[in-house]
Amino acid sequence: MAGTTISSKLQVIIPKEVRGKLHLTPRQRLVIVEVAYRRYGYRLREIAAHLGVQAVTVSRRLKQAE
Repeated sequence: MAGTTISSKLQVIIPKEVRGKLHLTPRQRLVIVEVAYRRYGYRLREIAAHLGVQAVTVSRRLKQAE
C-alpha cells in the first residue's frame, strides 16, 4: 500500500500509483476541508486557524460544496 508524504513546504505528495487510481491531475482540488469537518468533527475555527483564514470563510466554502 502506498502512503503519502508531507514535504518540508507542507505539501502533500501523493504517489503516482494512487494518482492514477484516483485519476488526479495537477492543480485539482481535493475536498479535505469537508471531510475534516463532517467526518472527523474538526471545528470551523480549528480548520480556519490551520488554513490561515476566518472561520466564516470555511463555513461559506462548506455551504458551496453542498
